Amino acid sequence: MIALAPVFALLLQAPAPAAAIPETLPKESIPAYQRLSPTLAIGGQPSPATVAQLHALGFETVINLRPASEPGVAAEEEALRAAGLRYVSIPVTAETLNWDSARLLRAVLAEYGATRTLLHCSSSNRVGALLALIEGEKGADATTALERGRAAGLQPGKATELVARLLEGR
Repeated sequence: MIALAPVFALLLQAPAPAAAIPETLPKESIPAYQRLSPTLAIGGQPSPATVAQLHALGFETVINLRPASEPGVAAEEEALRAAGLRYVSIPVTAETLNWDSARLLRAVLAEYGATRTLLHCSSSNRVGALLALIEGEKGADATTALERGRAAGLQPGKATELVARLLEGR
């Protein structure tokens, strides 16, 4: 398995805050949860109970890749904002999984990288897809970018095929 922490070192150059986000969480809390650095974790959809606890777990920002048309997105946003967390929506669908969405995510990570951030979608598949594209944009070859995407949750199927085509076509 490829270590992801060094992959994002350039995005996360600010010093770590006093309290880091959790190293691990039960899969029932956040499926496919991985802490990439003291300030960035990725995963699937947090359970409603975990959404209510994200602030207490040390998170300050949540970046959600799920579009508003998916169940529970509006309720998540409302709960997070009420708890005082920053909420950023970058809706990614099969039609919007592209270089533009990867560049937008890269810019958002650069802007909020010093805050304790959770980046998620429903399963971490879109997370892995966009992180693979970011790696490709930073100069990684297609094989390496795809490996890093898989390590972050990119699953075999249409998203992987699309990301591979995008990486090969650049």
